[in-house]
Amino acid sequence: QPSKPWTSVDELEEQAVPHLPASIAGYYLGHSERGVTVRDNVTAFTRWRLLPRCMVDVSTVNTSCTILGSNLLMPILIAPMAMQRMCHPDGELAVARAAASVGSGMILSTMSTAPLADVAEELPSSTHALKWFQVYVLSRRDVTAHMVKEAEAAGYTAIVVTVDAPRLGKRDIDDKLHFDIPPHLSLANLKALQEEAGRPASGHSQGSGFAAYFTSLIDPSLTWDCIAWLKSVTRLPILVKGVLAPDDARAAIRAGSDGIVVSNHGGRQLDGTPSALDVLPHVAAAVAGRVPILMDGGCLALGASAVLIGRPVLWGLTLGGEEGVRAVLSTMRAELELSMALLGALGANFSGVTSAILSFFPDTARSLRLDTIYPIQGFQRWRDEAAGFELVFPSAWSADLSVRRRLAEDASWQRPSPGLPPLGLAPRPSRGPVVAFGPRGTTGEENISVIVSRVGPSSSDSAQSLFPDEEGAQAFLDRVVARPSAGITAALRSLRTRTDGAGRVYTTMDFLVSSPRWQRANLSTYVMSGQSLYTLNCQCSAQNASDRARMFQVVTDNFAVAPRAPGQ
Repeated sequence: QPSKPWTSVDELEEQAVPHLPASIAGYYLGHSERGVTVRDNVTAFTRWRLLPRCMVDVSTVNTSCTILGSNLLMPILIAPMAMQRMCHPDGELAVARAAASVGSGMILSTMSTAPLADVAEELPSSTHALKWFQVYVLSRRDVTAHMVKEAEAAGYTAIVVTVDAPRLGKRDIDDKLHFDIPPHLSLANLKALQEEAGRPASGHSQGSGFAAYFTSLIDPSLTWDCIAWLKSVTRLPILVKGVLAPDDARAAIRAGSDGIVVSNHGGRQLDGTPSALDVLPHVAAAVAGRVPILMDGGCLALGASAVLIGRPVLWGLTLGGEEGVRAVLSTMRAELELSMALLGALGANFSGVTSAILSFFPDTARSLRLDTIYPIQGFQRWRDEAAGFELVFPSAWSADLSVRRRLAEDASWQRPSPGLPPLGLAPRPSRGPVVAFGPRGTTGEENISVIVSRVGPSSSDSAQSLFPDEEGAQAFLDRVVARPSAGITAALRSLRTRTDGAGRVYTTMDFLVSSPRWQRANLSTYVMSGQSLYTLNCQCSAQNASDRARMFQVVTDNFAVAPRAPGQ
């Protein structure tokens, strides 16, 4: 048990390490060569600052999320880590029980000291707990295939294949301390191999016995073709762990990967590689929301869907077994919840946690708002300073260039020719949206657009007055959208409102437009500001409505009129 209460992970490490034999502590704390990368994994976070937004209702903060169909109470997963029984007799079993009890998730390592089936029993499907299995592709493909099939049969819901370890990195600490698998433990998922080849020798006079054994197991000839091979072995989703280069992220998706884990193996492979945090935005841009992104250490605001933690779990396990791990996870969830509240960064599935909350040190007043460049969880941000609004749109979608051309024509119409007096022409009325986005190559049936309409000074400053209730909203649709002469009707399905910090009311209508030949689903948000009515419209064919529901929900939840500039 810890000698005194701990309040930070650093204190937890200080208390845990003295309880471990030197070679085991060295293995867990270790790094490759000079440790440049492992240090940079920490210092990279010091280059960023968090930029709070004020006057946001934070009476309810939701830390739950959905990853590949698994509903979790927090976006914090336990990274795959070898031989956890070196910390505590219950090892992986204790970690699994703790993860299940707090609604987290666990990725079990191939190098586990507990059988994968036993660990699966501690992560029942009835709990908010994710269970994935990590594999190294071994030279003996039949053994890898057997483990993957066993994991699927045991109820694991995804396979995470590590791709950054074709050979083990140069770990000087392990060599110096002659690290090896303790005699009383074994790699439970590789028993057949160990019995066939004999247990690896312990007590090597030179170097690490475990490093030599690991190198003998791993297939060093892996290419992206192994993803297709794994897909032929299992129906489970395949995630690729160990990606740093954006081109590798693209290659992984082309090969059929269902997710990306941005990782430099905790600085334990090649020294001098960049920190995972520094490359995350670039990988997110390459992925463009096509698959989930996870990251060692973690940063949701730069594009990760969830984060993986490793060493803190081992320290909690060392000091308190299951209770120690539970305390670590509960503390991290509480810290996340508090940070979200203080930042005013809310939204379903963390749609409110974007790079808008970040800024580079030291000038915190200059938020880079990187999501105008990089996609954050599949979305990019569009800001129209002239019209006074911002929205997010799917990063895989493109802007409608015809809208931009029309706006340019309008501006040209009002601009006098050089050297000539003004023509005295009245501005032409807007003929459509000021911005529109849609899937590339489509005809416009599916799109997101914003229309800004000028209204008289006598109009109310609240869109809610236009639609005081469902009856009023339906009357509006009958008057503005429906065309009875053409057989077009509009049927309201739901009505909801939200209010921003300036008191503006955003009214969102979910409605179905029908004609004798087609049906269209719309999710539209209306808000008054000054003498302008802003209309955000998300539309798609009725048959695609269920597929687009979450996307359109994120877009409407993040639509904002006249947002304050960062630092104001």
